[in-house]
Amino acid sequence: MVERSKAEKAIVELESKYAHYECDLEAITLENEGLKKERAAFMARVEELEEENYLLAKPDYGLSS
Repeated sequence: MVERSKAEKAIVELESKYAHYECDLEAITLENEGLKKERAAFMARVEELEEENYLLAKPDYGLSS
């Protein structure tokens, strides 16, 4: 009966660790999704700035022919 008690304690301990790791994984997944969205917004802004920079570097920018 002592062995069963040890096994039950081990199971409870492992289940607790699993639940903890599962919560950590969920938090990391949410953070990762947020970072992906933030990266996409930054990349869009970089593209806008590159396009603006390209237009400003053209010698005839803003001049009518």
